Amino acid sequence: MVVGYFSSFHLSPAVRSGLPRLSYDDVVSLCAASEESGTRLSDELMGRIGQRLKVLVPSMKRDFTLDEVARLWDKGLPTILIYDGRYLLTELPGSYHAGVYVGRAKDGDPILQNPWFGPYYPADRIRFQAAWERKSNRAVVFEVDTQTALTEAT
Repeated sequence: MVVGYFSSFHLSPAVRSGLPRLSYDDVVSLCAASEESGTRLSDELMGRIGQRLKVLVPSMKRDFTLDEVARLWDKGLPTILIYDGRYLLTELPGSYHAGVYVGRAKDGDPILQNPWFGPYYPADRIRFQAAWERKSNRAVVFEVDTQTALTEAT
């Protein structure tokens, strides 16, 4: 999800050109994902993703804030937010879900790119924060590795 977002736009052409083209099946394999169990988030997974993407280095953060996410967005770095998707919709507890932060509405509500809700889902900020807090305000943050030679990344 975020790989497609990064490779389609928002980063400089030089960084985009350094990203590998990954199919849906490539991403599922890389993340060891399944329909039954989803994706297990771990430091090991962050390492595998970083090795494959080369120019983008992922890390898992806890207790992140929407202000921190917005600052990364303003730098051109979308962030994957891990939250309780069912709770966001129904206020009933559910499992982990991920969405890419792709901006904010004028009122500050986060806008997510999300497989359940579509490419631009404006989430009510108060409800989203409650759903995100249920999962420890986790975020997968991507930084550009400025030391990677772009010719090595292709």
